Formats: sequence, structure tokens, C-alpha cells
Amino acid sequence: MQTPKHGLNLSLAYEDGGPLSARAQVRYASGQYDDDLNTRKLDSIVTFDARADYRVAKGVTLFTDIRNLFDAKVVSAVTEDGLETLAQRRFWRVGVTVDF
Repeated sequence: MQTPKHGLNLSLAYEDGGPLSARAQVRYASGQYDDDLNTRKLDSIVTFDARADYRVAKGVTLFTDIRNLFDAKVVSAVTEDGLETLAQRRFWRVGVTVDF
């Protein structure tokens, strides 16, 4: 089966109406096979994401967003000779959003 049998996304958010808000998410996917014959099994995965936003003015928000916070090794494919393709490792971005 090339789709995980089990998956879970759990998100927590903090918003109190002030300038700061935060979100955290954990994602789980059970093991799955990489091929049609079910011979190359991929391990289950758990990743964590986090984001914080700070409103500096009406319509202007600074943010930082981290995906795969703990830099988990996520194998997305395995070739017949065992070569692994990895999903994106830890990814961090910082930016500004402007609403108008």
C-alpha cells in the first residue's frame, strides 16, 4: 500500500487578541510501501512544525515559521538498490505579511 494506513495531525493555537499568536502542529504517518509489490517499506514518521506571528501595526505582521522543527529524517522513496530519497529537512522562514 503506497498510502499510509494511519495518519494524525494535531494542532494547537494561541491567540488572545493581542499582538502575539502562535501555532504548533505534530504530524504522524504510519509506515507505507514505496512500490506496487509491497516489497520496499518506508518507516513511519513524526514531524513537528511551529509558527509565531507578531502584529506590529494594523495589517502588518512579522512571522517566523519552522517546518520539521527537530529535523526528523523522512524517507519519501527507496529505489530497488536501496537509495533513499529524503523529504525536505528542517526549513525555517521569516517574513512580513501585509494586509490591505
